[in-house]
This record gives sequence, C-alpha cells and structure tokens, in this order.
Amino acid sequence: MNRTTGWPLMPLYGTFIISLFAIASCQLQARNASEGEVPFTEKNWQLVSLTVQPAVDWDLDGRPETDIAAKLDLCERDNGLLFRSNRRVLRFYGAARCEEEAAQRETGNWTYDALQKKLTVNEENTGPKVYEVATSETSRLVLLYRFNNGSREHEMTAIYTIK
Repeated sequence: MNRTTGWPLMPLYGTFIISLFAIASCQLQARNASEGEVPFTEKNWQLVSLTVQPAVDWDLDGRPETDIAAKLDLCERDNGLLFRSNRRVLRFYGAARCEEEAAQRETGNWTYDALQKKLTVNEENTGPKVYEVATSETSRLVLLYRFNNGSREHEMTAIYTIK
C-alpha cells in the first residue's frame, strides 16, 4: 500500500499556512500602528514658522512671498493648538486677541493614520484638511499641507514647538 501520494503537496500546504500567518501578522501590525499612541497629543503647540513653496501672493499685494508667518496678524501668531487624546482640537488664544476670542475653545476633531503619517483636522470654520506629519518629536511638530491655487501646486510647512 502506497501512503506517499499526499506527501508532495505537504510543502505547498506548509508554505500556504505560513503565508496566511505572515499576512495576518502584517495586518495586525498595521492596525495597531494606525490605532496606537499618537506622539503629539495632549501638548500645547505654538506656531513658530509657516512657509510656502513656491511663493504665493498671500495677502494679495501683488508680491509673492514664502514667509507666511510674517504676514499673520499679531493676534494669530501667539495662538496655540492642542490635539486632545479624545480626538478633539482645542485652540488657545494668546494675549493678543483677535476681536472677541475666548481664552480657549474646541474647534473640531482630528484623526491620524500613523502608517501614512496623515493627520486629518476637521474644524468648524475650515472643514477637513489633510496634513502630512513630517516630524513629530517631544517638543517639535512639523506639518506639511499641499494645495493648488488654480495654477500651481504649493506646499506649506508649519513648524510648532511646545508653548
């Protein structure tokens, strides 16, 4: 009696089972990374630099500029930002207030995809915007935002430090 008829297929079955475990493991790692800790939450971030490339006529004065932070009103430059762990966005308004701003208020929500390094911020006045998290360190956060002004693609770089 010949019992070796199934033997040539055993390595194929083994490879198939190992492949299934590998795929399941990769999917679990990907899910954990996207749902894991977000290093920039619960920190008071203050904008220290805002630039755009290529230059754009930000204030419509006929001259293109790259340093957008210099064009912001004083009341906007000292504002802070906090990404709460409950996925809410909290804005802090500095000593120089624009009009009748409260000291702080929640302005929307956020989600983060750690695998793609994409931060989606959905605030009440602007709607959803997707940022690339270029750097997320203990005391430094760098966000990239790409937009098209109708004729060109631009990239804004916002640099935040702990307030």
